[in-house]
Amino acid sequence: MHQLFLPKSFTQKFNENNPCFIYISQVNIEDRNHPRTLHAHSDIVELLLVTEGKGEIFIDEREYLVEKGDLVVYNSDVVHEEFFKNEAVSSYCIGLKGVQEKGLRPGALISDQEMPIFKTRENFNIIKNIFETCFLVLEQRQLNYATIVQQLDLRQYSGHIF
Repeated sequence: MHQLFLPKSFTQKFNENNPCFIYISQVNIEDRNHPRTLHAHSDIVELLLVTEGKGEIFIDEREYLVEKGDLVVYNSDVVHEEFFKNEAVSSYCIGLKGVQEKGLRPGALISDQEMPIFKTRENFNIIKNIFETCFLVLEQRQLNYATIVQQLDLRQYSGHIF
């Protein structure tokens, strides 16, 4: 597992209605034995994109099967875990802070009663490219990298998924 964070000194928000990008992680098939524990984030929403394989995840007292092309939304304060120990699964996970969607509680990108797994279907390659670009930009840390990643608003693609 390879996890990259924006610098703590980078607190700029470009629009108070946009969440703040905090981190991205990449899990490759070789990382499948990376220990994961049941956890929740009090102020972070995570978006998990399964890029290869299939496996089980646990979200708020339920188990779900996920596969390549699935986008999983972990709202804040929702207990979750990925069970990819025996399966060959690759994924990206983006952490967002300051999520405040109209009509939802703070820290929720979707309703807590809504199915948290979305099939990206024909939008998979577009979404995968966004996640890969975020990872690459943060990994290379070139000039203005934090600003570039922060300005990528994933919600502009949400109408095609949610």
